[in-house]
Amino acid sequence: MCEKNELPECVYRFYDGDDVARCGRVSCTHHGRQCVWNCQTSSSGAMIEGMMNKKMHDSGDRQKFDSGMVRDTGAGKARPDLISPYANQREGDWLRLGAEKYSARNWEKGSPISRCIASLERHLLAYKMGKTDEDHMAAIRTNAGFIIHYEEMIKRGLLPADLDDMPKYEQQDRRKTDESLA
Repeated sequence: MCEKNELPECVYRFYDGDDVARCGRVSCTHHGRQCVWNCQTSSSGAMIEGMMNKKMHDSGDRQKFDSGMVRDTGAGKARPDLISPYANQREGDWLRLGAEKYSARNWEKGSPISRCIASLERHLLAYKMGKTDEDHMAAIRTNAGFIIHYEEMIKRGLLPADLDDMPKYEQQDRRKTDESLA
């Protein structure tokens, strides 16, 4: 909290690579910056809710612990706590090397998925041949992670669909195709 104005300090910011626009309904003159607790709009036009509008997800199921604490259950939720810390460490080291070579977060700009597949396949081949000149398994995992990230960003409309340049070998339902042509 800001002691001077008794307004919460700005702890929520949104940045999408462009400027941030704020609604201006709440400000803290003491800190010389705006404290955001209402709506924000990015320059891309996306509306973002501020801190006061956030909601906690709730499955409706509860688990009570011996201590008396009650929490929502973990049923059906992702379990990132089960991911190997060693695999995370090695992938993080590989990403550090990439950040030093290209720039931090450069990979998030997107590349054709086929380029990730090609790199993944080359590192898999090197690993299978017993090469130890690079951390090939970390490179494989990193490329797989890029692909997953790109698929999700494409699905959300945050990266262009043409980055998914992989051939589609599965046949579509013939009826659906025929209906769309009619």
